[in-house]
Amino acid sequence: MDTIEIKDAEINVEEIMCKIRKNIKKRRESGTFTPEMDALVNEPLQSHNGNTEVGDLQTELDYIKSNCDVHADYSIRTHRPILGRPLVWGRKLIHGEVKRYVDLIADKQTEFNSHVVQSLIQIEKNEKELSNRLDTIEKELSNRLDTIEKELSDRINKNEEDLKGKISKNVNDKVSKVFDLITKDIENKVWLANLLDRRLKLFQQPLQSTAKPETLDINYFIFKEHIGRSWNKLSGESVQGVPNIFDDALNLFKEGKNILEIGCGEGQFLQMLKEKSIQGYGIDINEDSILYCGRKELIAQQVDVLTHLKSLQDKTLDGVFAAHVIEHMQSYELKQLLELCYAKMQFGSHIILVTPNILNISVSSNTFYMDPTHLNHIHPEVLKFLLESCGFRDIQERFYQPVPDELKLKKIDYNSNAEDKKIHETMNYNTDILNNLLFGYRDLAIIAKK
Repeated sequence: MDTIEIKDAEINVEEIMCKIRKNIKKRRESGTFTPEMDALVNEPLQSHNGNTEVGDLQTELDYIKSNCDVHADYSIRTHRPILGRPLVWGRKLIHGEVKRYVDLIADKQTEFNSHVVQSLIQIEKNEKELSNRLDTIEKELSNRLDTIEKELSDRINKNEEDLKGKISKNVNDKVSKVFDLITKDIENKVWLANLLDRRLKLFQQPLQSTAKPETLDINYFIFKEHIGRSWNKLSGESVQGVPNIFDDALNLFKEGKNILEIGCGEGQFLQMLKEKSIQGYGIDINEDSILYCGRKELIAQQVDVLTHLKSLQDKTLDGVFAAHVIEHMQSYELKQLLELCYAKMQFGSHIILVTPNILNISVSSNTFYMDPTHLNHIHPEVLKFLLESCGFRDIQERFYQPVPDELKLKKIDYNSNAEDKKIHETMNYNTDILNNLLFGYRDLAIIAKK
C-alpha cells in the first residue's frame, strides 16, 4: 500500500477530530449509524480466550508470545461508493499522523512485552528444573528414609535381643546367687542343728568325774536360744525403726582396715563388716561359735581375749567392738582389757563397749541374771572413768534397745480444763520417772577415741 508523507504543519488534528465527532453525531441523528455499529464501538475489551478465567501456565505463555507485538495491523476501507474515496483518504491521513506518535509507545510496549515473555519462559524452564530436582530429592529422601527405618528396625531388634539376653543372664545370675545363699544358709542351719543335737546329748550325759568344775559348763548355743525366748516374753521384741548400735559402729569403722570384734559369737557383726567391705575379724572362747563363723566364711579365732591382745603388736588395730562381753569379766580383767586395747589401737581409732544398762531396774534386778555367766554390774560412770584412766578421750554414752510402749506404765488421759489437772500432770510426771527407772533402754554403749 502506497503511503503519503504529510508534514505536521499541514494537519490540524483537533479540527479533524471535531469533524469526526460531528459526522458521527449527524449519522446517529439521521439513522445511518446503526445500533449494531454503536454497540461495536462501545464494546469493552475482552480477554484473549473469550472469558475471564486464567488457563494453565503453558496456555498463558503461548498467548503472551503470540500477542507480544502490540502494533495494529488492519486496512482502512468504506462501503460508500461516492464519499468512500475521500473518507478513506482522510482516515489514512489521520491514521498516519496518529501512528507516528502511537508507534513510539507501541515499540516500547512491544520491547517490554518481549522481555516479559523471555523472563516468563526462563521462569517456566527453572520451574520445570526445580520440579524435576524436587522429584529426584523426594525419591532419594524416600529411599533414604526406608533405609534408615530398616536400619533402625534392625538395630532395635538386635538391641531388644541383647537386652533380653542380658536381663535373662542377670536374672539367672541373681536367682543362682539367691539360691546359693539359701542353700548355704540351710546347710549352715542343718550343721548347727546337728552340732546342737550332739552337744545336747553330750550335756545330758552324767559327769564321769566327781571333781568340782571351776566354771559353769553349759552349751551356750542352746542356752542363747532358750534365753532368747524367755527374754522376749519379759521385755518384748526390739522396737523397729530406732537407731541400733551396729549401724552406729559401722559408721565409726568405715575407714578401718583391721577391726577386732571381741566375743564375735555367731558372727552377726562380722557379716555386716564384710558386706560393707570393712576388713575385720573376731575372737571367741566358744568352739561352736568359731566353727559356725567358719561355715559362713568369716575370719574368727578361738582364743581368750587377754591372751590374744598380748600377742598383737602395738598400734595395729583400727577399732575394737565388744558387745555384751565386759559383764562376763572380773573388774581387774576389765582394767587389763582396756589397757591392752589402748596399747594395740591406732591413734584416732574408736573402741565401742556394749553392756546391759543397769540404770534400768528391770535389767539390773531381773534380766541381767537370766545369763548365769554374768559376773559384774558395770555402772556407766565407772566404765567412763576406767577408759579415761587408760588415756581414752571423747568419751560418750549412748542408749539402745528401748522397751516397747505397751510394756510400760500407762499415763492418764485428762481434759486440760479439768479441775484436777494439776494432780493428773503430777501423776503423769511421776509415771515418766518410773518408766525411765523401770523400763528404760536395755543396752548401754560407751564409745571412746584413742
